Amino acid sequence: MKINHTSYHYNFWVTVTVLTISCVIWLIGFLQSPLFRPEIHQQRLLAEKYSKEQAPDYLAEKILAEAYWQRYTDVIDHSYYGKQGPMGIYGAREHYKQHGKREGRIFAPIIIPDDLAHEKQLAEAYWQRYPEVEKSAIWGRGGSLGILGPRDYHHYYGRHLNHRWGVSTE
Repeated sequence: MKINHTSYHYNFWVTVTVLTISCVIWLIGFLQSPLFRPEIHQQRLLAEKYSKEQAPDYLAEKILAEAYWQRYTDVIDHSYYGKQGPMGIYGAREHYKQHGKREGRIFAPIIIPDDLAHEKQLAEAYWQRYPEVEKSAIWGRGGSLGILGPRDYHHYYGRHLNHRWGVSTE
């Protein structure tokens, strides 16, 4: 009986290649599994919980998330709660629940008036009247909300502080 060495070597290398590819695929799966990275598993579970059980209307949630990220630019790029984080738009709500509420942040839509030209006048008047708001990184002249900042500040904080809204008629 004669052994064909070429066929034997070919079968050997095919077997080794298939086993190597199988091991690499298994290793990649293991490295992404809950056993190796439990924090990824927790993030996925949390995202699934929001998307399946308790998530409000997607469009409404998106509006709230965009408003939160626009107000708080430190959150938008966060690896977990930010726009590109594993939770997507639900990251903003989770950040608010975990940190923002305690920090006095706002989780509500931004009020956008119909007449932006008039809004600019109102914003200028508010900034002149309340210089501390004008210097704010969120509601100020150079803030993340631009001319919408003073109205946003007044609606959520200023009116409770008896701040006056409107253009002065003095």
